[in-house]
Amino acid sequence: VPTVCYHLARAEPTPLGGRRAIIAALGLGGFRISELRDLLVWQVDLARARFKVTDAKTEKGIREVEMTLYLRDVLLQHAAQRAAAGAPAGPNDHFFGGSSGARRSVPRVRSGVLQLSVLHANEQRSKAGLADLPAITPHSLRRTWATFAALAGRDQNWIADQIGHTTPHFTFSVYEQVHRR
Repeated sequence: VPTVCYHLARAEPTPLGGRRAIIAALGLGGFRISELRDLLVWQVDLARARFKVTDAKTEKGIREVEMTLYLRDVLLQHAAQRAAAGAPAGPNDHFFGGSSGARRSVPRVRSGVLQLSVLHANEQRSKAGLADLPAITPHSLRRTWATFAALAGRDQNWIADQIGHTTPHFTFSVYEQVHRR
């Protein structure tokens, strides 16, 4: 599990917060923030460890995305916590929705989930004598996913398909800067 995603996803203050699940899905699924926010319960197939993205920025973005077994386990726990709390879990409710089942806003994901997670992770890292994490955005987690997939030996075409890019050349021209660092 990538260190950044691990540190960000550790804290889960409330059963419906979904912070850990959202951070894990952004960092281990390669989603655009809009794609993550739009995922409905029926689009998250935990039995097959797949996401079905049916509305995306580009035509190529409409795709089926594989999830790691670690991510599946995090999402199973998230779904169980929501069910135990009585949160809406119908097929057309948002998988990462709030307590009403409605889609979370972009500011809520950016500040209420990601920035709070970074703050909490940095507090824990400071106590352990570690440096703060760098600035992290939902898109930087997407780039991290692509980089780790490449470092794990995944084929460029597969990575482009998973991330919803038209060509592998575009994927790597955009993300090679991360790999160089």
